[in-house]
Amino acid sequence: VPHTTMQTAMISGGTAPNIVPRDCEFRFDMRYLPGTDPAEFIERIERYAQTALVPEMHQVSGDAGIVLELLAEAPDLNTPDGDRIACLGMLLAGTSVPGRVGFATDGGHFHRAGVPTIVVGPGSIDQAHKPNEYIELAQVARCELFLTRLRDKLTAR
Repeated sequence: VPHTTMQTAMISGGTAPNIVPRDCEFRFDMRYLPGTDPAEFIERIERYAQTALVPEMHQVSGDAGIVLELLAEAPDLNTPDGDRIACLGMLLAGTSVPGRVGFATDGGHFHRAGVPTIVVGPGSIDQAHKPNEYIELAQVARCELFLTRLRDKLTAR
C-alpha cells in the first residue's frame, strides 16, 4: 500500500438497545509508511475531534467528550539494504534480493533502540491472522536451513 491507511476495527458501547449509551468506544488501526511521523496523524485527529466534533456533541450534552488513547505502537523498520545485518540475512537466506514486509513486527522496537534488525521466519502474511492460519512445511524447512546457517556462522572459529 503506497500510503498511510486507517480503519475502524471495533466499535462497542451501550448496555441495551433501548438505552442511550453512556460510552461508545472506537478502536482504530493506523498503518503508516516508513519515515512517517504517526504523531502528526494523531494530532490531526485530536484537533478535528476537539474543534469540530466535541462542540457539536456539547449541543446535545455538556458532559460529552472524546478521549484518544494510544494502546499500542509499532515503529517502522527500515533497515537499509546495504546494512551488515541485511547482507548477512540475504547470505543466510541464499538470496541477493532484499525483501520488505507490509505488516508490523516487534523489529521496529529493536531498530528504534539501535539494535541492527531484520525480520525472518517461516510463514506468509497471506495465511496469517485469519481463520485456519497455517505455515507450509516447506517454509518451516527453509527457516530451519536459515537458522542452521546462522548457528554455523555464529559458532565458526
